[in-house]
Amino acid sequence: MNDTSWILVVEDDEDIREMIVLLLGIEGYEAVAARDGLDALQRIRERGRPGMVFLDLRMPRMSGSDFAQALRADPALASTPLIVLSGDARATEVAATVGATKCLIKPLDLGELMDAVTRVLATAV
Repeated sequence: MNDTSWILVVEDDEDIREMIVLLLGIEGYEAVAARDGLDALQRIRERGRPGMVFLDLRMPRMSGSDFAQALRADPALASTPLIVLSGDARATEVAATVGATKCLIKPLDLGELMDAVTRVLATAV
């Protein structure tokens, strides 16, 4: 299955994760939540390649960096757009090392988040 019409939200903070999924749903996108990198890999195994991934960096069990490395190692998933979400001001540097399209710093600006979705999906292959 290769369904790029959905968005994967990988975030260990339940409130943030659910807020993003809800916002994306209100805006007409199908969003699927994952609580960490291992959970995210399971969602991809179930559904196929997402159109894009929102990715927190610091999570239990499997970090965002480790998830991104696993994603990039799979040729079928390697070009999946990543948007890093982080409360760490240095996250921009890490985002660049994992090949992220953009880095959004928490607390999130919802307008900036939706702008990122629109831009990334408009250019996604």
